[in-house]
Amino acid sequence: MSHGRARIDNSLAEITASGPFSEREVYLLREVVRVLDELGVACWLDQGALLGIFRDGRFIPWDADIDLSVWDEDIREVEPLLRKRLSSLEKARVDSTFYVFRVNSAPPHQYLPVSIHRHFRRGREAVKWMKRAPSVRSFRGLVYRAVLSLGRLLVMKPGERALGYGMQTGASRPRRLVSRMTRIVGRTLLWVRASIGIRLGEYLQDTCEMSADARYFECLRPVILGDLRLAAPADTEAYLKLKYGTDWRTPRQEWKYWEEDGAVTRA
Repeated sequence: MSHGRARIDNSLAEITASGPFSEREVYLLREVVRVLDELGVACWLDQGALLGIFRDGRFIPWDADIDLSVWDEDIREVEPLLRKRLSSLEKARVDSTFYVFRVNSAPPHQYLPVSIHRHFRRGREAVKWMKRAPSVRSFRGLVYRAVLSLGRLLVMKPGERALGYGMQTGASRPRRLVSRMTRIVGRTLLWVRASIGIRLGEYLQDTCEMSADARYFECLRPVILGDLRLAAPADTEAYLKLKYGTDWRTPRQEWKYWEEDGAVTRA
């Protein structure tokens, strides 16, 4: 099976993920992969998602999202339709830049987000960009952290409390009415934080450039994850060694990819 520039070679040994996997982890992933497959766009696991599946047979528990990658030339012609199809998914909200589509859970935190990274060709290299937090020593870094902290303090916690109270039910009609209205307030606060606070925080972020030999992503091997068929770079171990070093098999919860990832060429 092949799509565009990426070819999935089913004769290669497949990676079988042992799991277990929760609905929180796979709901958005399943929907995103279905849309990409229907549009004929091959994607592959990348970053921490690939590391966790290959090393542990499951996603890394502390990862904030699931990383997929695609070739830019594979989605260029279908990009308007892709954006429309992703935006129409239930329980999802799409944010995008020229180098990444991020499919977030709506409401927030219900499902693990999926990031779709675009790889661009530069000769024989595949180049992508990722967000990175600015240095805490810079003015921009201080503002960035202040925005996130205020968002959590003034919006996130009150929203969660209101939503939690709104889930309570009572026998009386007034109590049910108050519960319903409080739930609406809680969801609104969380939406404000997701739609405004996160966007402002992302605006203040910098980007880092990553580059790897294009051959890693031209031939892919199959990945079996429950009822999902995904893909990974054929030379998975060499790619992980490039990114995470010779000790890639050792789990590390603290990882600054913009400083430590071996594929970073400009931070």
